[in-house]
Amino acid sequence: MSLARSTDLNPRRSACGCRFASLLSPTLLMRNLTTLPLDPILLDLLLKARLVKEVQIINGLLPGTLTRALAGEPVGSSIYSG
Repeated sequence: MSLARSTDLNPRRSACGCRFASLLSPTLLMRNLTTLPLDPILLDLLLKARLVKEVQIINGLLPGTLTRALAGEPVGSSIYSG
């Protein structure tokens, strides 16, 4: 999976930034980003896990988002073990 250089920007700080629907854990580790919505050790653990293959990042401050995510709707971003 290839990511363009313009996607390095945080969408909250720049109009050029964008949100990804899905990413691979090795891709995020290789990019060595300074800001992530999770601890980078989670990406390493996701690569080594035998049972967990996906982590979904959602905005828990929006009402109903967690319910929709638990129902299987695509809300937020998914990170796959790769």
